[in-house]
Amino acid sequence: MSRFAKTITILILLSLAVPLAGLAFGLDSPNYSKEPLAPFPTFRLDSEYGPQFDRWWSDHFPFRSAIVTAYHKCLGALTGVSGSDQVVKGREGWYFFTPTIRDYVRSDYLDTRDAAKIARSWEIQRRYVEESGRSFIICVAPNKSTVYPEFMPSWIRIVGEKRPIEYLKAMVSDECYLEDVLLQEKETAPYHLYHREDTHWNLLGSYVAYREVLSRLFLSDRSLSFGEPRVEAEGWEGDLTNMLFPALRSSGEDIVFSGNEKEYTAKRPMRSPEDPVIETINGTKEGTVLMFRDSFANAWIDFFSNTFRTVHYSHVEPYRYDLLEEVDPDYVILEFAERNLDRMLLTTPELDAPQAFEIDGALRQVGAVGGEIEYEKRHHRHFYNFLPHDRQWAKELDAVQLFDGQSWYEAFPIYEQKDVSDNHRLYGFSLYTSKASDWSRIRYRTTEGWYEAVLDFVQ
Repeated sequence: MSRFAKTITILILLSLAVPLAGLAFGLDSPNYSKEPLAPFPTFRLDSEYGPQFDRWWSDHFPFRSAIVTAYHKCLGALTGVSGSDQVVKGREGWYFFTPTIRDYVRSDYLDTRDAAKIARSWEIQRRYVEESGRSFIICVAPNKSTVYPEFMPSWIRIVGEKRPIEYLKAMVSDECYLEDVLLQEKETAPYHLYHREDTHWNLLGSYVAYREVLSRLFLSDRSLSFGEPRVEAEGWEGDLTNMLFPALRSSGEDIVFSGNEKEYTAKRPMRSPEDPVIETINGTKEGTVLMFRDSFANAWIDFFSNTFRTVHYSHVEPYRYDLLEEVDPDYVILEFAERNLDRMLLTTPELDAPQAFEIDGALRQVGAVGGEIEYEKRHHRHFYNFLPHDRQWAKELDAVQLFDGQSWYEAFPIYEQKDVSDNHRLYGFSLYTSKASDWSRIRYRTTEGWYEAVLDFVQ
């Protein structure tokens, strides 16, 4: 065996022996990654245990974080690209979240029919809230690549004409699309509005968005000033660089406000801004807010909680509108990130189906439509999930109304889907009701107009 072959053999044996030695002696490298790790599986004799154990070992073997960090450091130095399928290395030290690339390149993962379904879903939610005398606003937090496309790598090319959110803007123009105010502010802001090494906006970007939301709610007079922003050279742990370099504590620059002091208290102990439910109380202020949100609203908590007497933050899907009774809000805010737009087609907002809206145009009678019904009881409500046999027909629907023998009700043009791991989206419609019902007829709208048919679905 040549000296080179012997060297390679020794290196391979060492690479196998070091993790085993670490396991035997309890040695490991630090792991600062925020990614969830696979739990240790419960032993049982079935086909699932092997793959589950393999996932656990892949996440937990000793010195994993050091090996992953070394790999990505070497790859970045040699090729200038990221070795993670979740992170894209941009220009000038910027990193981007891979799931946002489909929006940046204007891919067609959502089309105009999908946008029409989402628009109808928004309309149902808006009417439901506003008919109870409350204000409602939908806020879309733009991807980092939408606000800072100049830092995207040159090898990623735009292939389409529009980002999916632009279809929604054309259909529902009066919602709060925060990219407009952020792009405007970007031109004069003293600092960047997004973190270089994180998927999210920084405190300055979130403050700009906070002021815009209050303006849209006609509450600009309540907008608080927290002093001038300044840069802290270290302190922010970027979620993207933590994925790439888990053995190194990420400490990027952060934006802070000198006058940002908490005037509120949390109703229950808050473990992190990612908690599913957070409720804050500020006895010196007025008004109550219910906010359905994702991780972009983490940076809003101080701002909104310092502005309103009570804020209930719900980081849970589906959106539970029974919280209107529990929280009794004056304002309901639905915030989500641009990259999560397609999730609007995967979960059905949990609210009692309202009486059917007025139909715009003539109603044509057609034959029966068939499919399957999935039924379950959720939070004292009856949930019906309809999956039509004709999938292409279901894709064309953008509004659906169902008849229970006495009244017509508005359904969401959404088939609730728990598993989309194969990226295969199914189409249908769904609704919640306070009582069990037998659905006999359907009205639906396509680009050709409104139709009515017998509903021949089986459970």
